[in-house]
Amino acid sequence: MSTQIMSATNSAQTQDETINLSCMEIWGGNRNAQESFPLPGLDAWLRATAHSGLRGGDIHYLSTCGHSAVLRFAIADVAGHGAEVVDVASRFKRLIVKHINKLDQSRLARSLNEEFLHDNEGGRFVTTLLTSYYRPTGHLVICNAGHPRPLLYRALLDAWELVDYKIETKVESLMNLPLGIIEPTDYYQFAVRLFPGDYVVLYTDGYSDIRRDDGEPLGEQGLLAAVRSLSFSSAAELGERLCQALGMNDPDYTRIDDETLIVLAPQDQPPPKFSMLTRLEAMGKMLGLIRIT
Repeated sequence: MSTQIMSATNSAQTQDETINLSCMEIWGGNRNAQESFPLPGLDAWLRATAHSGLRGGDIHYLSTCGHSAVLRFAIADVAGHGAEVVDVASRFKRLIVKHINKLDQSRLARSLNEEFLHDNEGGRFVTTLLTSYYRPTGHLVICNAGHPRPLLYRALLDAWELVDYKIETKVESLMNLPLGIIEPTDYYQFAVRLFPGDYVVLYTDGYSDIRRDDGEPLGEQGLLAAVRSLSFSSAAELGERLCQALGMNDPDYTRIDDETLIVLAPQDQPPPKFSMLTRLEAMGKMLGLIRIT
């Protein structure tokens, strides 16, 4: 089946639009959008708003493959904001479309970094968060290239935390740099098991850089404090209430950067039936244990 590409809507929506993705479709871009995605086994919600105009330097992509066994999400932030980085974002999103079907996300990040450096005349860099949700096992595989860490709500513990990979050595601390810095750069990935009732929040620094009353940016800890105060029962409700809590719907709100937010919530739905061997092979490809030809 050929890959179908769907562009984001031309302007930010005041009410959610619902997007239904078919297998091998890719949805996204760098335009303003507010959408709900009733994906198989996963509830997803997106809000993307440029610093000014209809397009900005934040990029978002969603796709499905393997009979919706694998759900892919990419979020990226070109250094800078507004019209000055729109062309860079447009070039980078073409690279994502070209490589997004690589199951091993560390290979995807290396490919994006190599090609982006080759065509990066303005010296811009891009922070990127690449994620894949593998429905048969409930694992979310994450590769973070210099991007703000996701927020994770554990229903069993009724607690929020930051999702990160524990760095053990100095060599590892030099990995996972933003794309466009140096080549070659190596990238690692790790997996987090999700359960129904859990929530994952992906965001660009347009959210973590929102100013507090004292003029300082919220940062990751400030966002954690914000979500801990919320009550919600769906991905859309969490996203909308977080934006409201941050004052983003106020008439006098001043946007300082492009802003993108994606909320993911696994659902209690049976995954596609695959043999144990097929599951292990798919998971091995996603984690880079099996080479994809």
